[in-house]
Amino acid sequence: ESSKPKKGNLLVDDFVMEISDNIKRYSCKACKVAYRRVSDLRNHIIRSHLKQKFIKCRLCPEEFMYHAQRKQHMYSKHSVEKPEKLICGHCNRGFLRKNTLAEHMMDVHIEKKCRRCVQKFTRKKILFHMNEAHGVAMPTCGVCGLRTLKESALIRHQRNVHLNEKNIKCSICEKRFYTQSNLKDHMITHEQNKVFKCGDCSKCFARKE
Repeated sequence: ESSKPKKGNLLVDDFVMEISDNIKRYSCKACKVAYRRVSDLRNHIIRSHLKQKFIKCRLCPEEFMYHAQRKQHMYSKHSVEKPEKLICGHCNRGFLRKNTLAEHMMDVHIEKKCRRCVQKFTRKKILFHMNEAHGVAMPTCGVCGLRTLKESALIRHQRNVHLNEKNIKCSICEKRFYTQSNLKDHMITHEQNKVFKCGDCSKCFARKE
């Protein structure tokens, strides 16, 4: 069975290499980035090496490499309203989805007993405890050896540090960033400057020309 998508004669499986260490992982033959799930590695290969957009907008023909790009497109191009934030009762942080709030509660506020000893930790801390006290493996970068709490954090680290991906663009100065939070921090620099909006294409500019 052939892997899809493909570029020329290159298939996704041409880049996949299974490696065995303390946890089963799948490594990219091209850049040595490693993932615990083969589906995450396939997505990395499609985006980074085959350069294909495979996430489709539900309302128009536009396609994207990342779900976050499609979400921003839905807000800006199709006027889809952003959901109201759900507030954490412990620290007042806001979240857009119930599952994200639940993840935050487990990571930061709710303590659970370690399965191997009597100590209690939040999920964010128990992984380090399990690794250091009981030798349980954590998600680890195959390039630099960085340990992360979650597989998603490892993927974000690999994209930002080793793959040099900057896919989020400022609408005013066109500078590019790795994450939406990086863009929000950058936008503060524009807040005190007058912004000029083009009447033809709705793009924003720092200068009126």
